[in-house]
Order: sequence, then C-alpha cells, then structure tokens
Amino acid sequence: MGAKSRSAAAEQQPGEIVEDRLRHQVARLRERNEKLQQQNERLHDRLAARAANEARRIEALMQMFRSLGRTYGVLEPDPEAENEEPGRLPGPMLVAKVETAALARHAFESLIERLTADEDFPAAAVATTRALLTARSRAAARSFAQLLQHQQSWASTGDICVAVVIVGEPMVGTAWTLLSRTDLSLVLHLAPVEYFRAAFECAPQTAKASLEAIRAGDLEADADAEGWLAIAQFSFAAQLEELSSWALDRAEELLDRADEETREQVSDDIARLRSWYGRLSAAPPELPAGEIPFALLDLQQPDRSAVPTELDDYLEPLAALGQLVRHRDVQFTGPDDLTEFAAQLRRRVPADDAILGPSATVRLHRVHRDVTSYCAVPDGTWLIVAGELPHAMFELRTDMPFDARVRPIFASIHIDRPLLLTSDVIDYLRRHAPIGCRDWRTVALLQAAKIPAYFAGALATTLNTVVRAQPPQTAPDLPVPELPAAELPAPELPAPEPTVAAGTDLIEQLTAALQHVDQLAASEQKLVPERLHAYLAARGMGLEVDYQPLNPAAARFDGLLGLDDAAVAGMQAGLTSRLAAVLTAILSGKSEDEVYSVWREVCAAEVQRAEAWRHELPPIPPPTFDVAQACAEVHRNSVTVERCAPGPGGAEINVEFSLDANYAHQLAVVLNSIVERCSRPVRAFVLCRDLGADDFAHFAALFPTVSFVWLPTDHVDYGPLSGMISHITVSTMDRLLLPDLLPDVTRVIHHDLDALCLADLAELYDIDLGGNPIAGRDNPHPNFGSGFLSVINYAEHRLQEAPELASELVRRTHLLHDFDYEVFNAGILVLDLAQMRADSFSRDYLPFAQRFGLHDQHVLNIYAGARRTAFETSWNRFPRYEVVESDAKILHWLGQGKPWRRTYIAAREYWKQAELALAEREQSLPNPPTAASG
Repeated sequence: MGAKSRSAAAEQQPGEIVEDRLRHQVARLRERNEKLQQQNERLHDRLAARAANEARRIEALMQMFRSLGRTYGVLEPDPEAENEEPGRLPGPMLVAKVETAALARHAFESLIERLTADEDFPAAAVATTRALLTARSRAAARSFAQLLQHQQSWASTGDICVAVVIVGEPMVGTAWTLLSRTDLSLVLHLAPVEYFRAAFECAPQTAKASLEAIRAGDLEADADAEGWLAIAQFSFAAQLEELSSWALDRAEELLDRADEETREQVSDDIARLRSWYGRLSAAPPELPAGEIPFALLDLQQPDRSAVPTELDDYLEPLAALGQLVRHRDVQFTGPDDLTEFAAQLRRRVPADDAILGPSATVRLHRVHRDVTSYCAVPDGTWLIVAGELPHAMFELRTDMPFDARVRPIFASIHIDRPLLLTSDVIDYLRRHAPIGCRDWRTVALLQAAKIPAYFAGALATTLNTVVRAQPPQTAPDLPVPELPAAELPAPELPAPEPTVAAGTDLIEQLTAALQHVDQLAASEQKLVPERLHAYLAARGMGLEVDYQPLNPAAARFDGLLGLDDAAVAGMQAGLTSRLAAVLTAILSGKSEDEVYSVWREVCAAEVQRAEAWRHELPPIPPPTFDVAQACAEVHRNSVTVERCAPGPGGAEINVEFSLDANYAHQLAVVLNSIVERCSRPVRAFVLCRDLGADDFAHFAALFPTVSFVWLPTDHVDYGPLSGMISHITVSTMDRLLLPDLLPDVTRVIHHDLDALCLADLAELYDIDLGGNPIAGRDNPHPNFGSGFLSVINYAEHRLQEAPELASELVRRTHLLHDFDYEVFNAGILVLDLAQMRADSFSRDYLPFAQRFGLHDQHVLNIYAGARRTAFETSWNRFPRYEVVESDAKILHWLGQGKPWRRTYIAAREYWKQAELALAEREQSLPNPPTAASG
C-alpha cells in the first residue's frame, strides 16, 4: 500500500472501515452470484441438450425395437405405435420375447449356413436344436425336432433332436426310448452326452457296456472336453470309478481345443472329481479305545453345481457344533483343524450355558451330507442333522439313507422334495424317529408318511450360545438438522449375504460363517437380512430384524416368520434341552438303543403336540354358492335332443364334454372320432357356455345317431381362480358339478377336446373301477407325478400373497391322504358319479377350488388321491411327452401345443385327418331335427 493510501485509510474512522469492507464483500458476492447464475444457465442448457439427445436416442432404440418385434413376429404392425409416448420403454417380458425370437431366427439361419458349408444334415439339425434351446426357445426346438420325426427320411435324426430337447425337462425315460431305438453309432456321433445321461438312469448296464465298448475302440463317441467330463460325472454317480477316470483322461486330452473360460472351468471340475476317487472304498480310520466318534456336517460333494455357496447354509452345521462344545468336560481329538476350531468355539460359550459332565473323549470327523457313503468314518459315528437332506449328485443319484456307519440325530430338518421319500428313506426315518422339523410343512409331510415328527424350529436360533449380541452404545442426544428433501440421504439397502467358493474347506466355511454371525451381533442398526438363517440367527441373539422374503408362502418359512421374543425363546429352549439330553447320553457311553430311547423320551411331548396340531383344522367352509340351486338353473335351461337315426346296438355309453363357443369346432372333430369307432350308442352330455339353439340343432343334424343333453352353465360363477392356466377356460371347472348335475347317471367318461379318439370308447367305458371313484392315467412327467409335490408347488407359487392359505392347503391335503399318491391327468377320465355323490364331493371338495383357487384337475386329484384306477396309457397318450406308437387309442395334446395351431406338434397329422373326416360328414348334412327343451 502506497503512502497516500495509508494516509487515507488512517483518516477513516473504524466504523467506516468496516462499512467499506462490507460493501466490498457484498459487491464480490453479487459478482460471484452473477457468475454462478451464468454457469447454471449454461449447465441447464447442456443438461437440456443432453436430455433431448437421450430422448432421441431412446426413441431411435424404440423404433428399432418395434421394427425387430414386427420382423420376428412378436409385435403386430401398429400404425399408432409410431406415435407412442416418447421415452416409454417396453417391459422386460416383451424384451425377452423379442430377444428369444431373434435368437431363434438366428438359429435357423445358422442351419442354412451349415448346410451350404457341406455339413451333414443330421449334425446341422442337432446343432440347430441346441441353438434353439440356448435361445430359450424350447417350443421352437420341440416343433423343429418333431417335424423331423414326421419326415421318413429324417425320422432317426428327429428322434435324436427330440431326445436332446426333453432329456433336460426332464423326460429322461422318453428320451431313452428314442435314443435306444436309433442306430447307436449315429447317437454317439450326435448326442453322446444325452445318451449317457439317459442310459445311466434308465439302463445302467447298457450304459456301462457302451462306455466299455468305446474304451475298447469298438465304438466312437464325438464329445468335446465338456462332454467327456459330463460322461465321467455320470459314470462316477453310477459308482464306475475306473470308467469315470478314463473318461476324464479323454476330457483332459481335448482341453486345448476349448476356449479359455471353458478350459478353466472344465479343469477345475476335473480336479474336483478326481479328488473324490477312491473314497468310496477307503477303509475307515481306527478308533482309539474309549473315544466316541462324532461328525461335523460338511456340504461339499463331487457335483459343484449342487454345493451351496451362501454362508447362510453353514449356520446350521455351526450351530450343531455349538451344542456339542457346551459340554465342558469333553476332550476333542481328531484332525488338528477340527479340534482347534471346536476349542475356539468352546471358549465362546458363556458359563451359564456350559454343561458340566460327563467326562468323555470325542474324536471329530467330517461327513458330507450329500455323499455319506464316500466318508471313511468309524462305525457308530454320531451326527446332529439340521437343514436339508441330501441333494442329488449329477442329477442321477441321491445318497440317502445315510451310510450305515452314521448314527443320525434328526434335530431340525427341512424337506422340500417329497420324491426324496422313497420307501427305503421312509423306513430309515422311522427307525431314527422322532424327526425334529425346521418348519411345519415338513412336519405335515412326515406325518402323512406315518413318521413320528414334530416342529423343532431352526437350530440357527441357538447360535446365541457361541455369539452374544453386543449391547448398543448409548450416544448423547444431538440436534438433528432439517435437510431439504433433495439433500436427504438415500435409504440404505440390505447388503448381499456373503458367499464362499464351492470348493472351500469345511473349517473355512465354518470360520466365515462365524465371522458373519459376529458381524450381525455387532450391528447397531435394524438388520435387513436377505436369507432365512441370517434372520433366524439374528432373532436368536435378540436383535431387531426386518425380514421380508420374496415368497412368504414357501414351505421353508412355515412357522418361522414373524417370531416374537417368546416364540424364539421357546424354540431355543426346546432345541437346547433336547440336544443336551441326547448328547449327555452319547457322551456317557450309552448304547445306540439307549441313546435313541432317550431321544424318543425327550421328544415325546412335542410329537404328541404335533399330532394334535395335525387334526385341529376346522371343516373347510362350504361352497360360496348354492350348488343345488345352480344345478336346478342349469336344468331349467337344458336342451335334450334324442337320436333320430338308428345307431349301433347295445347299452348307451355316457360321454361328457365341457366347452365354450371357442371350442365348438373341436367338439365336432372329437365327437366324430368317437362316433365313427364306437360299438355302442353314445349319449353326449355337453356342459356349455355361449352356445345356443342353432348350435344344438347343427350338432343334432351332424350326428343323428347321438343323443345330446345340452347343459348351459353360463350363470355358474366359481369366483376368482388363481390356479387357472393360460390354455384352459372356466368351462373346464363345470365338470366338478357332474355328481349333482346328473343325479340319475351312475357312470360317465369325461373327454377333453384336445384329445382324439382312435379306438372303441365302449371298451374304456366298461373298465372295472375296483371300487374307486375315478379311473385315469398317470402323469408321465416326473416333476408332476407326486400328488404331494403338486400341492406343495401350487401352494408356494400360486398363493404367495396368502401364506396362511398356502399352509392350510398343505395341511388339509396331507391330512386327507397318506404319503404319497400319483397324479393322474384329468383329460380322459371314467367317473363313478354315484360314488362321488356318496362322498359328498360337491360339499367337501368343490370348496377347494374356491378357497385356494385350484383348477378342476387339482381338485379331482385331491379328492381321489390313491383311490384311483390306472387304465392303460394307450387310452390317454401324450404326443408332447411320449412316443406315439400304433397302439394309441386316444391321443391327447395337453399343454399349449395344440394340433390345430400353426406350429407343428407331434402327431398333428391325426388331427388333420380327423378334420377331413368331419368335413366329409358336413357335406351330407340332413335337415336338423327340432330340439326339445327341459
């Protein structure tokens, strides 16, 4: 500052100096504010330009999407679509449809490319089938394969292509039928993996002989490294380790031909499988005198895809060990890593949870849940079992019952696969009962199989014996500033549950699981876990938890959601006291019989309580409408047209059809196929909607030898039915009224309208029902064969918004029937209406449709259960699932693939011939007779 400036400043008073400084700061602030406004304006312009560009980009993408959708036949041409709201994006399902259609188109274009490149047609056809499956276009793959089957020149190739499609559905039996009737050298050239997958399940000796022939050089199989690995895995599951090892050698030889990612994955799986060789025949280690063998449950197995990777799954084995280490006077021996971890866990047990005496030495072992046969443990090795029962190895073999060297204590198990309960497994569980169940659905399932069982709850809730929640730290109250809405922090999302690698060692898994629980215990905020056991462990430690599973109706949650403190405490007390008693008996050196006697004693009260729970359901509420009144209304509107021309001799057969106006043509086709072949006169009971006098007269003229009873059911309303599937209508429900609607009829055949009769239906009508109310054929699909599984799946998937109803449905059906019964297909049935009336069918079973949303096939299966006569499969043959042989008497195109649609479906030619036969009949129509009402 110069002298003059200093002099001027000196002359100013202090207040003036402050005032000048403030004016100067205000001027600077204004200048800065103007600059900020300018910057904001420029930023706004840039953002607006960017938004406009983004909108143009989205609209360009939408135009391209609409063009692709129209090109691939997913979207219909729509001029108004060009003027849709800008930025409106298609839903994920529509995008997936267009993507699938595009990939399918590409698959067929690749077929042409392969053929023009001189690739042989069978190889190109199988490659196209695989490409369609990869494109998630299973329907197109099936149609393409079945079309080849229909061409005499390519029938064998078609058989192989169909087998490739259905082996993974899994329709393994039908796949084997197709592959085993085809030239083996062609099959091994085009589909060796599918061949061995089907052969090892359906004909293991044939599979072994074929593989030995390949090893000897008598046959050749065209498989890459992945294919030979799969064959090695199938062989291992069949306990053919020598052949499995040879197949692995072939896989290794071909590794250099695979891409880097495939090579790495196949190499890992080869190493994993080799590590299991020799274990099946390994001799168990010698047990030192006086030591008690005890196993920790390991979840590893040879099939990497079946090994859980979420730490959540290892909380139950951790909790089981936590119960053992409570016993203070026990010394642990065995592998160092096991004993060191057990000692570490013991140090965590609070003094008030410790159990004193008896003194014992326990030798620790590993037992793999899914493959106990491959674990070399001494005879009499004790094992606390909690969680799921064994999973299948390579989809071929489930190692259950456990190996005979293992003595299980079933403390808290969950069963979600009723098919696991084979007769051997049921006997095994009965021998080791009572069975503690983690959820009530498992209780109901085992009770139906007459296995003593009870609700134990989750062992993960007892982890509070080794991990205690930290008391929250008290923080001083501080004022919380109010933030504008734009500045509020985004809500915290639940962190994903930690995972472990599929090949991780047991102690690494348990250590990581323990750390996971420690982290839960240290949380000072409400927990929002993603998985069940983390929630249960947190509740067991008394933590505040907000757990909202995606599907609360799933079986594994039944009895475990919304637990209050008292329920958790009761669950913990029951589990710990029962296990303390049985472990004390084991550690005291009691015999096997004495230990299981103690187990039965300490569980007896809970088993009795579970039995009482089983029978405490009130009667199901009656139908929401008056069935008698509804049937009376149908009869008031009914129309009977007696035959006006002589037909075959003998007593009438009663045949019932249910339809609306959309299926009038199909009724004519099907009825013509019946009349042309039936040796006796037909009386057709037609439950119909949207049909009228003109329709009745037309059919009477078309079929003058048939007597018709038209029963309009338009006014019958069953309420909302969540179980209805896309390709059926409410008219199919009307047959549930048959016992009351036809009070004077004793027996009737129900015949679906997507089924074609190729034989004399009188033969089926006269079948001996053996005292059962229904005759029908088994559902051939293994995933839909179990009656209990069908109910469990329905409850989980269709009643997600009503978990209480899901639980009730399972309880009611499991109480009605002993475990288990085979599901029958309801498309072709012989019904004893007199027996159904005696069973009060309408009163007791029609409500299942209304209360739970079930469709008619579900209701009929729940009603009949095992009280069903199985007739020959030829009377209801499914082209979709089965090989159509010349013995077929009725072809039934169940599902969405119908023979009158554009897409080819197997055996469609039979339907086309039937339509031609109907056309010939229509060309010679007589004058229609007069219909009589009432």
